[in-house]
Amino acid sequence: MAASTRAAPPGYTIETYSPDEDGMEEEVRPLIEEDGQPCKGFDAIEYDRAQQLAGFGRFQYILTGICGWANASDAVEILCISFVIPFVECDMGPLTGGQAGILGSITFIGMMVGGYFWGFLADRHGRRQVLIVSLMVNALSALGSAVCQTFIPFLLLRLVSGIGVGGSIPVVFSYMAEFQPNQHRGKMIGIVAMFWMCGNIIAASLAWALIPLTLGRVAGWRVFIAACTLPSISSSLVFLLLPESPKFLNSVGRELETARVFNIVQRLNFGYVRSPIVSVRSGVREARPVYGSFLKKLTAQAIGITQQTLALFKPPLTRTTVVLSVQMFTLSFGYYGLWMWLPTLLNQTYLAGGHGSPCSPPLVNATSPDAACTPETVLAPNVYRDTFITSLSNLPGNIFTIIFVDWIGRRLLIVGSLLVSGLSVLLVLVADEAWQTLLTMTIFGGVSVICWNVLDVLLTELFPTDKRSLAIGFITLVGRIGSILANLAFGMLLDTYCVLPLLLVSSLMILGSLFSLCIPETRNANLQ
Repeated sequence: MAASTRAAPPGYTIETYSPDEDGMEEEVRPLIEEDGQPCKGFDAIEYDRAQQLAGFGRFQYILTGICGWANASDAVEILCISFVIPFVECDMGPLTGGQAGILGSITFIGMMVGGYFWGFLADRHGRRQVLIVSLMVNALSALGSAVCQTFIPFLLLRLVSGIGVGGSIPVVFSYMAEFQPNQHRGKMIGIVAMFWMCGNIIAASLAWALIPLTLGRVAGWRVFIAACTLPSISSSLVFLLLPESPKFLNSVGRELETARVFNIVQRLNFGYVRSPIVSVRSGVREARPVYGSFLKKLTAQAIGITQQTLALFKPPLTRTTVVLSVQMFTLSFGYYGLWMWLPTLLNQTYLAGGHGSPCSPPLVNATSPDAACTPETVLAPNVYRDTFITSLSNLPGNIFTIIFVDWIGRRLLIVGSLLVSGLSVLLVLVADEAWQTLLTMTIFGGVSVICWNVLDVLLTELFPTDKRSLAIGFITLVGRIGSILANLAFGMLLDTYCVLPLLLVSSLMILGSLFSLCIPETRNANLQ
C-alpha cells in the first residue's frame, strides 16, 4: 500500500492499493480514532522528525514578524518614560533627584517582578496565554497613567505596566525560538531582537510628533503616552490567532496537540499538509497539578517557583546561570542607565549653550519653580532630532548580528561588543560640543545592540525547555536590578556628580566583557 498523490481531507490520509490485477484503487483512512488515539499503522514520530516535516518558510517568517512587533511594543513602553520625566517634574513636581530616579526605575521594578512570575506561568501553562495577558496588562495600565494628575497614581500605574512588560519580553523569545529549526534559529532570534530598534524609532518619532503639540487642554506628553500603548494592544490581539508552542506542548506530554500545531505549520509553509503528523512522541505523561483552595494553589505555585529557581544553580546549569546573570546585570546597568537618561543628557548639553559635555552646568534650569512648563522650555527641540538619530544607530548593529551571529559565533561577538560599548562611554566625558556627544551616543547605540541580540540568542539556547522561560525570567530579573540601580544612580547623581554614573557604566560593561569569555559556544546546537 502506498500514499496517494491526491490531497486528503484534514485528519485523513489517502492510500492506494491493488485489489486484483486489473488496476489500483484508493482508500480514505482516518489518522485518529474516535477516542483520540492514532489509528493502527500510524505511530507517533520523534519531535525532531516532526519539526523537519513541518519545514521552514512562510509560517516562521510570519511568526518572526509578529514576535518582533511584540518586542518593539515592549521597547516603546520602556523608552517612552525617558521623554516624559522632565514633563512629569513640571506638571506633578517639583521632584527630588531620588523621586526622578524612582520614576526612571519604576518600569524596571515592575519588570523584575513580572519577568519572574510570568516566566514560571509560561513554563507551567504555556507561552501563548502568558503573552496575550501580559501584553494587555501592560497596555491598559499604561493607558491609565496617561490621565493621572498626581505623581503617586502615575507611578503605581507605570509599575503595573512594567509587570506586564516583564512577562512578554522573556516569553516572546522562548515562544518564537521553539518554532525554529536549529540552522535558522540564531538568525530568526536576531531578527526579532532587531525589532527593538523599531521600538526605539517609534518612541522617538512619536515623541517628536506628539509632545510639542497641545490638543486643547490635553498636554502633548499625555497623548504621547496613550499612543505608545497601541503596539501592545495590537500584539495581544494578534497572538489570539496563533497556536501554542509545540515544544511546550510536547514537554508536558500533549502529543496529539503537538502534531496538530506542526500540521498547521506545514499548511502555511507548503500550502497543504504535505506529510500528515498524527502524534509526536514525548516520553512523558501530562501531569497537571490538582489544587484545592486558593491558598493551597498559591503555596504550590510559590514552592514550584522556588524549586525550579534553585535547579538553575545546580550542575550542569550552574556556570551558565551565573555567567549570563553577570552579563545581563552589567549590560542592563550600562544600556538602560545611559539610554533612559539620554534625552536628559542631550538636553543638558543644549541648556549649556550646545558647548561642553553633558555634565556641564546648565545655563537654564527648565524644571525650576519659575520656569514655564512648555514643550520648548522643558526639552530643547534638537533633543527629539538627536534621539531619533541615535535610535537609527541600532540598524548597523542589528544587520551585523544577523549576518555574523552564526558565522563568527556568539561568544566572540558578545565579548567584543561589550568591550567596545564600555570604552565608548568614556568618550562622552571628553566631548565638548553637542555633535560630539551625539556621535559617542550613536556609537554606543550601534554596538550595544549587538550585545543584546547575542544575549537573547544565548538565553534561548543554553537552557532546557522545562526551565527556559523561568531561566530567562530569572536572569532578566537580575538585569532589572541593574536597570533599577542605574536609574537611581543617574537620577540622584546627574545634577551633582554627573561623571560618577558614566564611569560606573563604562567599568561594568568592560567587566561583563571579561565574564563573557566563560560562556560556551552554541552555534548549530539542538535546543534541549
